[in-house]
Amino acid sequence: MIRGFYASAAGMLTQLNRNDVLSSNLSNAESVAFKESRAVAESFPALLVRQVGGRGGPGRAGAGQAPLGLLSAGTWVGAVSTDFSQGTVYRTGNPQHFALRGDGFFAAEDQSGQTVLTRRGDFHLGANGQLLTSEGYGVMGYDGPVFFPGKTEGVDVQVGDLGEIFFDGQRVGQLAIFGVEDPENLTRLDHGYFGQGTASVTLEASEPVSVMRGFLEGSNVDLNRTVVSTVEVLRAYEANQHLAKAQDEIMGKAAQEIGRL
Repeated sequence: MIRGFYASAAGMLTQLNRNDVLSSNLSNAESVAFKESRAVAESFPALLVRQVGGRGGPGRAGAGQAPLGLLSAGTWVGAVSTDFSQGTVYRTGNPQHFALRGDGFFAAEDQSGQTVLTRRGDFHLGANGQLLTSEGYGVMGYDGPVFFPGKTEGVDVQVGDLGEIFFDGQRVGQLAIFGVEDPENLTRLDHGYFGQGTASVTLEASEPVSVMRGFLEGSNVDLNRTVVSTVEVLRAYEANQHLAKAQDEIMGKAAQEIGRL
């Protein structure tokens, strides 16, 4: 009975964790290049239950304890994975906005000097013409930080499909597009950034990636599926809650009956 109570409690905690992930997805459904998270529920190691006084066979391990079967000890959220599928690309017309079509990441240098990866392309120009992310991180090119020459907010700068930057017909730089062979091993950070973690990061994407200027990539959150999953989580939580309450009442009644003996 105690095991059943703990299993119900573990189920409630699992649904709470799933709800946290779903709530984050819903709140970021309109965020630029947000990548959906998914909670992966796993079972605790199953326990082999034996009947005390059963026929386990003389001279063998477990003698006198006939096996009854496996008992699940409940579930838990073992990991939270990230869906790196392409989000919908839409036009903004802003010459400082960029979207990637294909597998690849922009690179930026954060305030601590670490290189972080992102799919977000809602950049802007700093006072000195440096291309910056929304958080003020410097966007990286293959030759270092990216600068847009001229004083027209980048309108007089041309950007090619591979991220090459041209000014007055001269190539002055190129946006760095990094490839990641195993993106599931990236470390998820705040605001749509990813750390390298244990992933294998290359200076070039393994497959062709095109840079689209004046566009942004939207979130890849599936709103319909997320809403349905939220309802499922609520019902599963309530079911475990009722089970825990029922087992609590049974244990309370058992304690009262034993106390009368």
